[in-house]
Amino acid sequence: PMMPWTPSAYGYLSGLETSNAMSFDNPTSRRRRERARELAGQKGCTPLQIGLAYLRSYEFPVFPILGTMNPEHLAESLGADAVELTAAERDWLVAQANRKQAGCCRLVLVTLLYSASEREEQALAGRVR
Repeated sequence: PMMPWTPSAYGYLSGLETSNAMSFDNPTSRRRRERARELAGQKGCTPLQIGLAYLRSYEFPVFPILGTMNPEHLAESLGADAVELTAAERDWLVAQANRKQAGCCRLVLVTLLYSASEREEQALAGRVR
């Protein structure tokens, strides 16, 4: 099993621009965030719920670690349980976002919907193949 820490990327996916959230900002993350926003609009949910649904969309067991003291944020996160992604939607979220890594292993994509840096993704992909 995998337990991703801060699956909300400190609000990055929702558009927060705090220093913690912006630590996830890079061209790949921006493209993935825009796709999550677009898909959320189509499905009538939030980008955070899309991100959490993405983590749950693989057969590999993933248990996101949620940490909030805000009841509204908790309710939003728990609402992701009702959001289902098709394999095509899941693949679309990351397709074209980083063409160089089209063959990247699934583990990296599951844990890094919005990564800290492309170089880190490449390093992780090499370690977990």
